[in-house]
Amino acid sequence: MRHICLTLCLAALISSAARASTATANLGVSASITNNCIISTAPLAFGGYEPLSGAPAVNGTGTVTVACTNGLTGAVITLGQGLHAAGGSTDAVPLRQMQDAGTDKLTYKLGPVLLTSDEHKIIQHALAGARD
Repeated sequence: MRHICLTLCLAALISSAARASTATANLGVSASITNNCIISTAPLAFGGYEPLSGAPAVNGTGTVTVACTNGLTGAVITLGQGLHAAGGSTDAVPLRQMQDAGTDKLTYKLGPVLLTSDEHKIIQHALAGARD
């Protein structure tokens, strides 16, 4: 009896599957993109420096990488005064100093940002969009 029921049940399922139809419809999709920037850095190392030798200042290279969402306008990214700013330091005219494990400090400056031609084009495009 069990074998007959199983056979009849399978036959009913197969026949109903053969009669099934296909229908399609559009599914609306949306997303909200939050404007955001991610900033990462690589250390700036000046190497060895002997201030009493009269040697000229040394240069070092570090990087600041900024990645923002496409279409972001009006973003302003600034560098602060550093962890050990000298007296009289302001955001407009930072007097940056680095400090060793004790209390000894060494003044340093961050020079102009060097951009690749592609980065320059991206910034110019963003500025043009902000003026429109």
